[in-house]
Amino acid sequence: GLFDDLFDINPQHKLVGQIIVASLLVIFGFQVHWFPSETANLLISIFWIVGITNAFNLLDNMDGLSAGIAFIAGLFLFLSQLFSGVESIVPALLFTSIFLGSLLGFLIYNFYPASIFMGDSGSLLIGFLIAGLTTEASGLMIGRHSSHLVFVLAIPILILFIPILDTAFVSLMRKLSGLPISQGGQDHSSHRMVSIGFSEKKAVLILYGFAGVSGILAMAISRLPLGISLVL
Repeated sequence: GLFDDLFDINPQHKLVGQIIVASLLVIFGFQVHWFPSETANLLISIFWIVGITNAFNLLDNMDGLSAGIAFIAGLFLFLSQLFSGVESIVPALLFTSIFLGSLLGFLIYNFYPASIFMGDSGSLLIGFLIAGLTTEASGLMIGRHSSHLVFVLAIPILILFIPILDTAFVSLMRKLSGLPISQGGQDHSSHRMVSIGFSEKKAVLILYGFAGVSGILAMAISRLPLGISLVL
């Protein structure tokens, strides 16, 4: 990320580098175990790590947005496992608390109007760490103790709902418009909210609110019956 900030790497080359780094992380055991097939889990793990890493990079399009959403997501990751009662994840919880403190300290100066900016060196690192924290080896594999596949998939997706939704939406709209996904633009959800009349600060706060609600839903459905969870 820092190298990209300094020298502006070609997006294709950056993606290859991300896949290599994600593959190394998977080799060290940072994997998701969502399906019976080990091959499928390996491929999904690489896709998940690369996807979430880039999702926070794309989300870094407005003062305080990426860091704030990362803090909210990290907080729900922390709370979910804190209440799980699993003692073996204490080191992971300690790491996550340090991560949250770093984000909050940065956010004080990055919130609108920002006086410091994270660049790719910050946004890619944030996404990479959060992606790793949702895998098995980190001890914070959200949803791994759930008996139903819906919970296993829904919990991490809800915790990371805003970056996933924004990335999917922007990617789809750019594809339909014949534009490269890696190209920057004013077509993110935050930009669209500003274009219909919200201030930049209010748009960011509203997205914080959506991230908080989706995080609460993630924690709620892990403790509710399947039918009620699907309705929520």
